[in-house]
Amino acid sequence: MLSLYLFNLSDVNFAVVYCNLKAINVLYWESFKNPNLDSTDSK
Repeated sequence: MLSLYLFNLSDVNFAVVYCNLKAINVLYWESFKNPNLDSTDSK
């Protein structure tokens, strides 16, 4: 029962980390495709 709980906990942690990496990857590529996005907004 304890091993099942640890497995579920690690599965949840993996899902959280995966979602965070996916979000960071999307933001990184958006900024990479539009490098002057901030400069155009400031102007």
